[in-house]
Amino acid sequence: MKIGYILIAIALLASGQTHSAIVTWSYSGTITNVEASFSDQFETGDVFSGYFSYDTASLPSSNGILPAPYTSGELAQYNDVLISGAFSAGNYLLSYENRANNVYMTNNASPSDFSDIFSTSLNIYTETAPIATSYLSVSFGSIDGSAFNSTALPDATINTSFIDTMEISITNYNSTCSIGDSADTCSNSSTTPVLGTIDSVSIRAVPLPAAIWLFGAGLMTLTLSFKRKKN
Repeated sequence: MKIGYILIAIALLASGQTHSAIVTWSYSGTITNVEASFSDQFETGDVFSGYFSYDTASLPSSNGILPAPYTSGELAQYNDVLISGAFSAGNYLLSYENRANNVYMTNNASPSDFSDIFSTSLNIYTETAPIATSYLSVSFGSIDGSAFNSTALPDATINTSFIDTMEISITNYNSTCSIGDSADTCSNSSTTPVLGTIDSVSIRAVPLPAAIWLFGAGLMTLTLSFKRKKN
């Protein structure tokens, strides 16, 4: 029974700690610009809506210093941490399932110069000749840094009134390579054929209940006790 008591003690300690949570951002807005390459899927004025979810316990894949023109600050990139999501506008519907994604957190040391930004990027599709990749980006910016004060994934305590810029965009990245005598040369370009303004956003969190820890420890204690009596 000593092992059972130890398990319960550990569970009690764990229940007093802060656990991770699944945080979901839901948003809606209006498409403000559509170029010809996406005119068969979107129209200016289309109403869009979407959501995405992640676990706040996810760790960044990389950390670094913000590049110029930032004077100082940090940048964190999280790879494939969005566990669910969807986006729709007009007749266009996109699911986040089984798609590569990234989340970026910028924490600018001088927010008066540039906003702190929380953005997500979802791979829409990839073609091979030429290499063309499209990403759906959902971005939230805080000019004075009040909304995002670190590079950790935001939890549900974020005050959305401190978010100054909210937008979605679809960006095409193209890379064209030619084979040379000594080395291959590649040229890269990007376009943003779709832009939209987010009008409303809500954030909710579903924490891991502390009771699960106690239930698991109690169940294991009963199992151990039953086995000892049986023996």
